[in-house]
Amino acid sequence: MTKQEFVVQILEQGSNTMGSYIAIQSILSGKNETLNLMVDSSVLLATISSVTPILQPFRVVTNLTTATTVAVKIVADWTDPRRRVQTGDVLTLISSLGTVTLNLLAWAEIGAGVAAGVSGLVLSADLVNEFTPYMNSLIMYGQGFLPKYLSMDPPIATETSNLYWARIGRDAQLATYDEIMSSIDNEFMCLEDSMKNGWALLPRGSCIPGSITPVDEAMYRTNYCNRRLEVEQWSDVVSGMYYCTQYER
Repeated sequence: MTKQEFVVQILEQGSNTMGSYIAIQSILSGKNETLNLMVDSSVLLATISSVTPILQPFRVVTNLTTATTVAVKIVADWTDPRRRVQTGDVLTLISSLGTVTLNLLAWAEIGAGVAAGVSGLVLSADLVNEFTPYMNSLIMYGQGFLPKYLSMDPPIATETSNLYWARIGRDAQLATYDEIMSSIDNEFMCLEDSMKNGWALLPRGSCIPGSITPVDEAMYRTNYCNRRLEVEQWSDVVSGMYYCTQYER
């Protein structure tokens, strides 16, 4: 089999946890388990050996729901390096014990010759219907916006795994948490359905960042806003960003 790296964006229900991502990591950490990429739940396409985050999770906020997304690098051994999948194909990640883990909606060819960029989208089952109206925006983001801010030329650098998508001054870029928190002008970025029209997602600042670990949403927001108050020396959190004002209410 041929080993190949590719990038996938995992999008999950909820604003503060990446349970499916953690489940994948847990499966791969087991000594006797493997994670297979299947076609039609029966034909082996590849065996996945590692999943590594390359960008810290951030929010996708719509009029329907709040989701969290993370870009990851997947290393897989392909049974046939010439095999290609088409945009819109649904593949399945299955553990060696037969547990169906996640469905992967292919955005582009996934195989040994895949071009640099986001190659697939993993949607948790409860998001498939809710995010169908936003698929064009998600595809545009994954194949356009994300590679612009995160170099994906093989091999994909894993040193970026501690970085967030942010607006520093007027520029969108990747930055550390401390860099973003160092000035009131800096903002975390998110994707948001700001017009409530059910079809377009736009990059906006500033949503509080997502998390790959389960945390209480209210406590998460409280801690973030209080930390921002401390760094920026606000008189109170209501004087800060709009999400801190919402938290106060």
